[in-house]
Amino acid sequence: SAWTGSHHIHMDTEAPSITTVNLNGYASGTWTASNVTQTASATDNIGVSYYQYSNNGGATVYNFPNPFVINWDGAWDFYVRAVDAAGNVGPWSAMYTIRRDSVAPTVNSLSATAISASSYRITVNSSDTGGSGLRGFYASTSSATPSVSSSWNGGTTFNANPSTTYYVWAIDNAGNISAVHSITTAAINY
Repeated sequence: SAWTGSHHIHMDTEAPSITTVNLNGYASGTWTASNVTQTASATDNIGVSYYQYSNNGGATVYNFPNPFVINWDGAWDFYVRAVDAAGNVGPWSAMYTIRRDSVAPTVNSLSATAISASSYRITVNSSDTGGSGLRGFYASTSSATPSVSSSWNGGTTFNANPSTTYYVWAIDNAGNISAVHSITTAAINY
């Protein structure tokens, strides 16, 4: 019988290169309150078709768009690899860690106790449910607007003056700032 029409078979057995990941300004392993954008990069003789990630060492693998935005809270170790159009799978990238916390801490209560004829001690009760942990609290006598450039206190207490209003806010390790609370110390009369 007559020959069929011609057919072209393209064989590719070459896997993509190891994937590198650019975290676009985020430092692996640090806490952030922002989204983290990761951009994967690998080379292949016929071109990378898509990328995959795993956050459990390869036991579960997910396809993802590139770039990929991490916008959920938590802490994970990630690995990324490339897949080409022929289905060849490249090796995993080096591990990197994303830690994201977008939940602001809270100042639960403030109390003031006279400790001398000219001084109070203010105790701050604060908590953090977002996962990054409390860095500490800030106190200001001049501004009710939170910032991280004010005096930082790493503990839970600070010494205060009588007849003074203090504005206090907590900050966590991701940089989230709580609502501002105020407390006014009374005059001390001995």
